[in-house]
This record gives sequence, C-alpha cells and structure tokens, in this order.
Amino acid sequence: MYKIVGIYNRDKLRTPRTDGKYPLRVGRCVSDKTILFATVGSPLVLQYELDECGNDYHGYYLRCSRLYRKSQIDAFTYELETKNTIYVLRKVD
Repeated sequence: MYKIVGIYNRDKLRTPRTDGKYPLRVGRCVSDKTILFATVGSPLVLQYELDECGNDYHGYYLRCSRLYRKSQIDAFTYELETKNTIYVLRKVD
C-alpha cells in the first residue's frame, strides 16, 4: 500500500492544496496496483484501501485528470503529477 503524504499545487512554489477535499485525502492509503499501473496520458485513478484513520475504505476511488508525469523519488516514494496537482505517495506496510 501507499499512503498519500502530500498534495501540492503544480506551480513553481509547490504550495499545499488546502482547498476543497484535498486536506481530507492526505493520510489515506491506496492500492499498490493503482500506482504501478498508472499510465502517463490516462486519467489517474487511485483505489483506496484505508482511510486516514486506518479504517477499511475499499470500494472508494479518487479519479483525477490525466497523469502528466510519474516519478519515482526513491525506493518508497512516488510523485504523480496531474494537470494541476502533485500527489506524493510513500510505501507503507
């Protein structure tokens, strides 16, 4: 699983997204498969596994705009960039 550890505006300052439901998404865990199969040019769809409190959250998805860039920062961290947003996800047990 990967935990959403940060959501940022895709601007030069990379300011945290504090509008709408973005703050609620930080801390939620998504399936490994959604990260591995995320394809540049296709809409980004993240399948939730756990909510921010650790409760079961199967059956819920986050659908975003098209994936612009997928970067592996280190062995445990990915950055997924959509049209306006950068999602930072870190591997957890």
